[in-house]
Amino acid sequence: MIYTAWMKILYLIIIIIAALFSVLYLGEFSVFLLMTLLLLPVFMIISLVYIRCSINASVQSTGTSYHRNTPQAIQLVVKNNGFLPVSKAAAHLVCTNRMTNEQADITLSFPIPSRNVTTVEFTITVPHCGITDIELKRLQFADYIRLFSWKMHTGFTTSLMTLPSGTHIGYTINIPCSETDNESNIYSKLRAGDDPSEVYRIKEYQPGDMQKRIHWKLSSRTDTIWVKEYSFPIRQRTAVIMDYTSADNISADSIDTALEAAYTLTSAFIQQNISTVLYWYNQETDELEWNDLKSMPEINDCFASLLSHMPSQSSSELIKLTSKQIAIHSTNAVYFCTPAYNRDDINAMSKIFKKNRLFIITAEFPFSEQKDVGNIVFVRNESIAADLKKLSDIAEVMQE
Repeated sequence: MIYTAWMKILYLIIIIIAALFSVLYLGEFSVFLLMTLLLLPVFMIISLVYIRCSINASVQSTGTSYHRNTPQAIQLVVKNNGFLPVSKAAAHLVCTNRMTNEQADITLSFPIPSRNVTTVEFTITVPHCGITDIELKRLQFADYIRLFSWKMHTGFTTSLMTLPSGTHIGYTINIPCSETDNESNIYSKLRAGDDPSEVYRIKEYQPGDMQKRIHWKLSSRTDTIWVKEYSFPIRQRTAVIMDYTSADNISADSIDTALEAAYTLTSAFIQQNISTVLYWYNQETDELEWNDLKSMPEINDCFASLLSHMPSQSSSELIKLTSKQIAIHSTNAVYFCTPAYNRDDINAMSKIFKKNRLFIITAEFPFSEQKDVGNIVFVRNESIAADLKKLSDIAEVMQE
């Protein structure tokens, strides 16, 4: 920040010298010099008041969302509508993560030209997923001789979303078939097929189209011949359940690891063209939210929606609502990503999906429970890709 104490001391010494000079050397010049020095602080204060009335400041993010542990660009925008420039200004900003309440202070120094907009760009690296509030606590500027300074307490705040960074796994995850997976009753919205039980779309007749697929009723009402295209049944379907829970015994690092595992897993399934639905519990609405994922932008939007809410304090509501969601039971495999190992939650999930292939992916796995591995995969933030590879090994055992 800007310190003016040393200049006040120096200015006081100059005043004393000028006063002695006016006493020892009588004359107009010595008196004029003393009066000028005495009136100078008044002009400095007036200039500060004018500058304060001419300046507006705000904080802006250059993007809508970023990924964890990557530099995020933030801009401090200061607009000076007056004709007086500022030789030195300082801004104090505070970054606060809503989930962990961790804070980081940032101090910036810069000049402010007259009748212009000054943009100061800086970067921050957020270690945790979720929303980070960036507040401009105060903007300070000094007069031209730095005798006085003015602190503007703006309180202006902007928020940015930090998503999981994700990990490229570089291999194919094997999806086992569930015990109830005889024929698929879910159809692709992106690809036509030969299953006549579901219509993919209706298009204008083209030479080579099969006559038995002509939509006679629609064609009879128009001057155009229309043809039905049937749907392509989806044979592989997965459900990823994100346990976004923050209890007293769960660390923020464990929550981030579980989010990273779910993000990496859904990204891998989309790249393998596997139909994937992400489920999570919204504590504010007391409802089970779900997102049908088909592309990376949809994955980012889904996690942004999830992280825009505070995590729940318990997994019980998530498990209760999950048991009532029939759509999850029609999937080949269910992947339950949870930040902490809880034997009761795992037993409850196993009962709900006893006819499905259930995988438990946890960021905390007590050593005493490691003998009962089964369908449980322990993931670490630094080795998510290697840890998730165990899912394929477990899937092969399930198929035997």
